[in-house]
Amino acid sequence: MFNLISFLITGLVVLMLSRLVSKMLAQILSDWWYKVLLWPGVVVHEFSHLLGALLTFTKITGFSIWPKTSGEKKVLGSLSHASTYNPIVLVAISIFPFLGGSFVLWVLSLWLVPNAPADAPTIIISNYNEWWLGLWYYVLAWWNFSWSLMWALDWTSLLTWIFVYLALVIGAHLAPSNKDLSYTAAGLTALSLVVILVTTISSIIGKNFSVDIWSWV
Repeated sequence: MFNLISFLITGLVVLMLSRLVSKMLAQILSDWWYKVLLWPGVVVHEFSHLLGALLTFTKITGFSIWPKTSGEKKVLGSLSHASTYNPIVLVAISIFPFLGGSFVLWVLSLWLVPNAPADAPTIIISNYNEWWLGLWYYVLAWWNFSWSLMWALDWTSLLTWIFVYLALVIGAHLAPSNKDLSYTAAGLTALSLVVILVTTISSIIGKNFSVDIWSWV
């Protein structure tokens, strides 16, 4: 459970930072340089969407990794697929850029920064009455993790600069687009309703299905 909580908190922070990095780079760079320099991030983002669609057996109707203008909106890349009401499919395809981008960054860190810390911190709460203390230690552990990563970077090495560049451009595209967020919200809402329904039925008949379902997942 604590690993799940740690993952959710870390994921939320990473997504917020991703939006922030993307916005800052868009303000610093011209439109042309933004498209060129951040193209590797677009490739990882869209191919992650593609992988999510393939793994969920969703029919793909269009795919592009080239920037284009649609009306007044600038589109860096796109994936279109058959419409579906399956909440698991909606969530999977929408969040795969976060999972795919994170995996690529992890592999790059192992290759380009071999001395980087490999294990992210995890929340550990021994006393539920002092949960705030466990949360504080979690934040402190992330601070130490960040400093360990910075010290592991050799700024005289070309590989370090390549890693920093790829981390920025891929990290800027970890966050789902507004359209992806709408799909994710719809999918999570449907899944939440299913959970509420299962929990209600379990309480009525006196059998705890949630434990069996969680074990299966």
